[in-house]
Amino acid sequence: MPTTPNGGRGQTWFLVRFGPARSPGKPRTKSDPLTAPMGRDGFVSINAGADGGSMLTRPFVFLGDTIGLNADSTGGSIEFEALDSDGKPIEGFTRDRCVQVASDNVHHHLSWQGHKDLHLL
Repeated sequence: MPTTPNGGRGQTWFLVRFGPARSPGKPRTKSDPLTAPMGRDGFVSINAGADGGSMLTRPFVFLGDTIGLNADSTGGSIEFEALDSDGKPIEGFTRDRCVQVASDNVHHHLSWQGHKDLHLL
């Protein structure tokens, strides 16, 4: 079961046990526990070189007024846009109107110029 020691400041810790494979008819031998850290939302890593790159998520239904992004864009920046179901940029939520992400944070709030929140999406 995951836990968040130290007040949950950015990492989740898993208690893991490794041991030899169990042979049929033989009991599993006991192994020492090991703790393994994982950054919050650390399931996917997208990296870009000096020339940049792009990423497209699967379509999803957005209900709410904020979108959070766990990213380290120190030394660069991340730009984004919202697309409709046909893959076309949504007016007001285009890449040229986004507020770039250019730092390291586990919860950047994505925003666009002229919109205090994202309830119009």
